Amino acid sequence: MKRLYKYNKVLGLAIAALTFAACTDTWDDHYEGTATGANMNKGSLWEAIESRPAELSNFASVIKATGFDRDLAGAQVFTVFAPTNNSFTEAQAQALIAQYEKEKATGTRDEDNTVVKEFIRNHVALYNHSVAANNGDSLIVMMNGKYLSIDTAKIGDAPFDSSNGIYSNGVLFTLKKTTTYNPNVFEYVGKDADLAKVDSFLHNSLHYRLNFNEAKSVAGPVKDGVTTYVDEVYDLENDLFDYDAFDAELNSEDSTYWMLLPTNDEWDRMVELYSPFFEYYPGIIKNSSLTKGTVDSLIYTNTRMAILKGTVFSRTVNTDKRIQDSLKVASTNAVYNYNYRRNYWGADSLDYYAYKDPYNTVFANTTDVECSNGKVMKTDKWPISPLQTFMQDIIIEAEGGISVKEVSKYTTKQGQILETCTPTVRNVPSNNPFYGKVSGNSFLELVENTDYIEHEVYFNIRQAMSNVPYDVYVVTVPASAYLDSTQVKPKQLTPVTILPTIYHRGKDGITIEVMDFEESMLVTSGDNIDVFKIVDNDQRQPADYFKFEVSAWGVSENTPHATLKLETFCDQSEVADGLAQRVMRIDYILLRPRWDLIEQAQ
Repeated sequence: MKRLYKYNKVLGLAIAALTFAACTDTWDDHYEGTATGANMNKGSLWEAIESRPAELSNFASVIKATGFDRDLAGAQVFTVFAPTNNSFTEAQAQALIAQYEKEKATGTRDEDNTVVKEFIRNHVALYNHSVAANNGDSLIVMMNGKYLSIDTAKIGDAPFDSSNGIYSNGVLFTLKKTTTYNPNVFEYVGKDADLAKVDSFLHNSLHYRLNFNEAKSVAGPVKDGVTTYVDEVYDLENDLFDYDAFDAELNSEDSTYWMLLPTNDEWDRMVELYSPFFEYYPGIIKNSSLTKGTVDSLIYTNTRMAILKGTVFSRTVNTDKRIQDSLKVASTNAVYNYNYRRNYWGADSLDYYAYKDPYNTVFANTTDVECSNGKVMKTDKWPISPLQTFMQDIIIEAEGGISVKEVSKYTTKQGQILETCTPTVRNVPSNNPFYGKVSGNSFLELVENTDYIEHEVYFNIRQAMSNVPYDVYVVTVPASAYLDSTQVKPKQLTPVTILPTIYHRGKDGITIEVMDFEESMLVTSGDNIDVFKIVDNDQRQPADYFKFEVSAWGVSENTPHATLKLETFCDQSEVADGLAQRVMRIDYILLRPRWDLIEQAQ
């Protein structure tokens, strides 16, 4: 019998049997595997069960049909909680056996067989366990990883019968009813027909698998130079549980999660609506553990992850008063710390994946199902706007380490190739009037290296989605944002004329150049922070909305497929006369998605 269990924790219970006549010393000896004497019943657990057909024949038939009788007859130590025939009928036993055989015939392994996992392993625990007459409620971990409460009267919701005993390889309790199997959040999704579409994604082989754990498995004899195993242990691994996805072990019985999920029709509606945002070109350089390296899998996975990211809530995290006060409810994908959020998302503190007033918004109008490690909240009307999760502002802090792709170059008379400008990070002093008004109190200054050549800087645009209208902003700052008023020279207060151009790859891989902006020339004021809205989709017809043809969401690009070029465009005579300058001081670039325009088109 192969065993699949993620956690193998033995919770200590008080050392005494419920109705055993055994003394404490005898029980202690047995727990250590050294018990002898009159209080030890002869034979194995399987022999004990098989010898009591009037009470346990129905339970025994299921044990034997699944092959677990071999385990209960072996040296491994178990605690068995066997329902008697009074509550577990022959018809019920035969139905379980038929289900086991049906699943086995379709190739389902015992690790995944529902009869093994939900019935047998819900009635068997590894190692010896006992209950003292005065120990109160405790927890015991069953072979399927479920934690069941146990006291002097019952385990879980199943009352004890009066017959129990110590045997050579464990302990036998009898029950007046079967223990109820309570699925965890991950398991429940696979059982609810309303969530079949979500389940199909969560169990997709792209990211769902079982890995053999040699360290936990029990080795058997070596045959033909190959080690065999009498007990194989497999760990469930799902890439969707990782930090980049849910950052939550949804199958863990040690945690408590709430998960908001759409029912099938709503899932289909959103997949159809969101799919155009995730169109990738075949040559994209990607680094994603969820995609297995193909464009089709990238589209499939990222479209669906866009729906599900931000839908899992850790009850442990959300009991933190700081989270409650600042975010109200935070999903596992939220960045909880204020400063971290600001650094992570750039120019502003944006509470992505966190929701205000949740019981009147994201948790309203749901059908809730309690699970062993939390609950599932189903809805047929999705309450989360993409602007709260995946459809985020793209903020490019100009001084960021990966923001600048390159600056233009020129060749000197001596044949040297030099950059036309020098990018320099400037910090706003705390006593400066602009302190607190410049994003992060720092910006990028690009000073010309010659007095006659226009210069250009290319900024990387990352994580932009396809077919989403974006408004685009460029924010500049004056020299006085870092210089004392006595240090500012008149020329530094003169305007700078900047010409913007966006380049991005099309579906065919050919780069597209976009220059037809509302403000084709950006002329700075020279002494103020200037915000230029270079793309304003409100001024355009739907057919002319500014969009990228291919997506970069959810992937890492060594060379981003989209860039923004800012180029000085000054009259040389005005520069010479001190009426203009060629020094660009860029605070940040902002691309703001227009979900409202997408909704209007529906």
